[in-house]
Amino acid sequence: MASILIIDDRPTNRQFLTTLLGYRNHQIMEASDGAEGLHLASVHHPDLIISDVLMPTMDGYEFVRQLRLNPDIRNTRVIFSTAHFLSRESQALARACGVTSIIYKPSEPADVLRIVDDELGAGPTTPIQPAQTEEFDREHLQLLTNKLSEKADQLRETNAKLTALVELSAELAKERDPAELLDRYCSVAREVIGVKWSLVALLEKDRRSVEHVSVTGIDLAATPELRSGLLETGLFVTLLNEGRTIRIHDNSSAETALSLPDCLPRAGSLLIVPLAMRERIYGWLCLVDKLGLDAFSEQDEKLATAFAVKMAIAYDNAELYAHSTSYATKLETEISERAKAERQLSESRARLAGIINSAMDSIITIDSDQRVLMFNRAAETMFRCTADEAIGQTLDRFIPPRFRSHHSRDIRKFGDTGVTTRAMAAARPISGLRADGDEFPLEASISQIEIGGQKLYTVIMRDIAERKRAEGALKAANQRLEQALTELQSKRDELAAMTQQLWQASKLATMGELAASIAHELNNPLATLALRAEFLHEQMPPDDPKQRAVTIITEEVDRMATLVGNLLQFSRRSHAQISTLDIREELTNSIDLIHYHLRSRKVKVVREFADKLPAVQGDRQRLRQVFLNLLTNATDAMPEGGTLTLRVHAEVLDSNARMVIVQFIDTGMGIHPDQLQQIWEPFFTTKPEGKGTGLGLPICRRTIEEHRGTIDVQSEPNQGTKIRIHLPLNNATPFET
Repeated sequence: MASILIIDDRPTNRQFLTTLLGYRNHQIMEASDGAEGLHLASVHHPDLIISDVLMPTMDGYEFVRQLRLNPDIRNTRVIFSTAHFLSRESQALARACGVTSIIYKPSEPADVLRIVDDELGAGPTTPIQPAQTEEFDREHLQLLTNKLSEKADQLRETNAKLTALVELSAELAKERDPAELLDRYCSVAREVIGVKWSLVALLEKDRRSVEHVSVTGIDLAATPELRSGLLETGLFVTLLNEGRTIRIHDNSSAETALSLPDCLPRAGSLLIVPLAMRERIYGWLCLVDKLGLDAFSEQDEKLATAFAVKMAIAYDNAELYAHSTSYATKLETEISERAKAERQLSESRARLAGIINSAMDSIITIDSDQRVLMFNRAAETMFRCTADEAIGQTLDRFIPPRFRSHHSRDIRKFGDTGVTTRAMAAARPISGLRADGDEFPLEASISQIEIGGQKLYTVIMRDIAERKRAEGALKAANQRLEQALTELQSKRDELAAMTQQLWQASKLATMGELAASIAHELNNPLATLALRAEFLHEQMPPDDPKQRAVTIITEEVDRMATLVGNLLQFSRRSHAQISTLDIREELTNSIDLIHYHLRSRKVKVVREFADKLPAVQGDRQRLRQVFLNLLTNATDAMPEGGTLTLRVHAEVLDSNARMVIVQFIDTGMGIHPDQLQQIWEPFFTTKPEGKGTGLGLPICRRTIEEHRGTIDVQSEPNQGTKIRIHLPLNNATPFET
């Protein structure tokens, strides 16, 4: 353990050394200048002295020179502590005083302890002679002059920066545009701190995007791509996440999190300070490449931080000013609008008074005690009572006695509902009572409003005595007119039905005659073609390639013959061959006839036949033709295959008619609603050209109607089709399956 004297005019520097050396259990003494240190040294004779170089009253060199003049303490070891790199002359001057060790500020604690240990562990000191006074004074004065000149330059530079800051503050105190404010600060910060280029970024409130960018020193436009690129990766994202100042000596090899975004030029040294206010980060100030030096100093960081603080405060004040100005403008507008509204209200009240007094309807206002507060001229006429007589009276004066209790209770209940307006007498008529005792019917509406804590009710009434008499007469006339219109409509419906039946009958008759004529004209040529085709077929060898063409001719002739047969069937009524039929059997036989056709089309037939079914009387061939036609249509409606369900059962209708119900239900493409009524018209078809004649369904309908039955269709597009046939029953015994 040694006794050490620390001499430094800065308390923080002394505290650092005292704390550090205290860990080694050294006995520490402190002095704030050379004179005080010289006194302590002469009294306590310390083992080691650590002295600052530049101090008030007596600097380090003068202190050491005076120390060497005292024979008792001249050999005390001394270490200089300085924040400046000593020049060769100053180092020589230190050696002349017997000082060989120097601690540079700032230094790492380990370096300080090493230098102190080396001095304390050195052997006995060689007697040190005092420096030559004249030569030492000359060199000492020259060194002090150089240091003072250096300090003066630094003070001038600092004064220039402070002057610039003061001028900037005065100039920007008048600036109210936040963006212009940031642009100006960015430029001044670059000039005062001395950097190649600078950047100020302002964030949106959500901190996810950049609102404004200002760049000085380089030609870089503040484009949307630049604003979005600043927050992709790198230093600025790290600054926002950590909220701290970042100082980097060499950014060229920095990791990704500490590098500039790709949208900015490469840089050497960097200093980035957040713009923060009230725990909110507005943006940042970025200074790039310190001029004349390789890195930014601690003083630069403090100055940049001061810039950032003033910038944040100025920006916040500008925003507050903008908000205040906006609020003041809004308030001024509201005051102006309120004054205007008051004028309009005054005018409106005058107009309202005029309107109320000129209204054709009676208007009465009452308070919560149902006493009259306002009574317009129409009310005076209606109730034959002046306003002066009515005001202050209860509303009961104008209501017949038998209605007064109900009416008063209804008004109180209306007040409790909170509903602003409603019509009165919804459940019963209202009557009024004139001053002369005359009772009359009226209609009324009531509204409520609360003013100054008092609830007011306004009733608008109209005398409807004349209207009631007119309504009675009009009602009687309307009843007579409605009866006449009902009778007329019934006659019109009957006439329309008869006209439609006549038109349909005429159309079918015309089509029948035309079909018969065409069929007779085509039969003979078709027979000739059939015979010729058969003759050619017999004359040709089996392997003749022309056989295919003859076969096609034969098939087409047969198809034409079928069409002619259908036309004849449609045009004439053939002699019916009536017999007792089991509909289930006829359906089964019809399915067997086209079994191959159904299977090739991948149509699955589902039979849902009742176990017991009464017989029907009908023409077997014609009903089978109907069933085959409907089976073929259902198959054509399912080109990709599907399911055809056949249902047969007996049913008693509401008219007590006993019927056999036959249903054909497919899963095909269905029929559009617009075409449902057209499918019964001859020659109308939904099939592709060459696929159908348009006569199948009309023939089916006529055949079923000739059997005293009905046929109807239910269908939706892409939902399939259901055809339902009703055939009347006879009294035969039911068939059993």
